[in-house]
Amino acid sequence: IPPDRLLGPREDRLDAGVIPGDRERLRASLAAAARGGSVDLEYRVQRPDGEVRWVRDQGFARAALDGATAVLEGVITDVTDRRRAAESARREHDLL
Repeated sequence: IPPDRLLGPREDRLDAGVIPGDRERLRASLAAAARGGSVDLEYRVQRPDGEVRWVRDQGFARAALDGATAVLEGVITDVTDRRRAAESARREHDLL
């Protein structure tokens, strides 16, 4: 996410570039994590050049000393190549 979006309103930060069909799953997963759970979700994003990529979002909520959720921490990894390879293997299997 570009730095200017990290400082913007929450909706702009979390949904920037997420494919509309995947936004609700992302929001639900992040809401569950904010209540003390974790995130482990794959979804699609669209880059500024229009290319669609798959990412895996893994994270957790870190609570403040008073017990309230302070931040969500995690890692987002591009998994497009892995997903394409798996899809190619499925197609080859179906042909056999």
